[in-house]
Amino acid sequence: MKDYSLYIFDWEGTITSSANFGLSEKVLDLLELLKSKNKKLAVATGGSREPFDVVLEALKLKKYFDYTRTASECNAKPQPQMINDILAYTGIDKADAVMIGDTENDIRMAKNAGIDSIAVCQGYCSREVFELSEPSFTYDSIKDLYTDICS
Repeated sequence: MKDYSLYIFDWEGTITSSANFGLSEKVLDLLELLKSKNKKLAVATGGSREPFDVVLEALKLKKYFDYTRTASECNAKPQPQMINDILAYTGIDKADAVMIGDTENDIRMAKNAGIDSIAVCQGYCSREVFELSEPSFTYDSIKDLYTDICS
């Protein structure tokens, strides 16, 4: 997999686990690893700003993210506005950015914005469903993505 400058994460089901409402396995390790490599990290979530900020603070994850965008500030996924806003804020070129998500809308949003995408099949969509939206890369989980980035 390519070494990107900007990693944009979906929130619910990607950073947080839809199974137990905690963090996805190895997500903290992944965030730490990317930050140690001086990568920019962002969130593009379909949720609203106020509840997102409360959870972000409660989970003590705010320090990892350079910028966040929510559906209450932008057009809903799969419209590319969230990603375009993040790219404009960070100044990172589309070729150096990737969206990581657990739904077809995350992958379609990335495609609509002209950036690569990573599908993680750890909740809402199966690998077969993701194939229809043509992600750049597909992993069974954040844990598997972390393992690949480490190797």
